[in-house]
This record gives sequence, C-alpha cells and structure tokens, in this order.
Amino acid sequence: MDNYERRFVPSRAVDGDTLETDRVDLGFHQSATDDIRFRLYGLNCPEKNRPATRAAGLAAMKYTEDWIAEHLHGGTYLVCKTLPVPNVALQDSFGRYITQVFCYSHPEHPSLNSCLVRDGYAVPFMLL
Repeated sequence: MDNYERRFVPSRAVDGDTLETDRVDLGFHQSATDDIRFRLYGLNCPEKNRPATRAAGLAAMKYTEDWIAEHLHGGTYLVCKTLPVPNVALQDSFGRYITQVFCYSHPEHPSLNSCLVRDGYAVPFMLL
C-alpha cells in the first residue's frame, strides 16, 4: 500500500483505534485479500484489555463499531487513507497501516478518527 485512498469494508473493530479487513480494493479490478489491520492516525483509545481502562476501551470499540455500521449504508465501502506524514512510517511496529477512515458515500463528513476524539472516546496522539 502507498499514500492513496483505498476502499474497504471492515470485518471487525479490534478495539477503538484498530480495524481489521480481509479485502481492500487496490483499483483496476484488483484487491488484496490478506487480513489487513488499520491503526487510526492521530488518536489513542483506552485499552480494553487493561483492568483500569476496560470499560472505556469497550465503549470506544462499541463507538467504532456503531460508526462503521452507520456509515456503510447497506454495504457501501469505507475509505482508508494512508498519510504521507514526514517521519511517520506507513505501518506501525505491529504491522498495522496508519490511516484515516472516511465514509465513501459522504467524504465531506468527519472521519472516524476525528469523531472518536470529538466525542470523547479517544485523545489526540501523534504516532512517531
């Protein structure tokens, strides 16, 4: 993957700031069908696997799941955009692609990334 927008349908929210898919549209009638994980850029959600943040982490994951369900509009794709940010790799240390996620049908709507921060389910965080 490179610094372009790709259409995809998430298969699940791993947690509030990580999505998984098994199909990404590469264009020209080509697709990647490996399990691919996306880490949402510019934010950090509470961890659902830590006792102290479990409730907040599960709430963030639920918010992400609900946002996805609301914006898929009956099977339409979402868009993931990898970011050409200086000194930021396309993938993090866990192999997740660092992206912003938008609604394909309404690209003018706020991204999932900004909605998580705006609605208090995440805090701004710059990945380096």
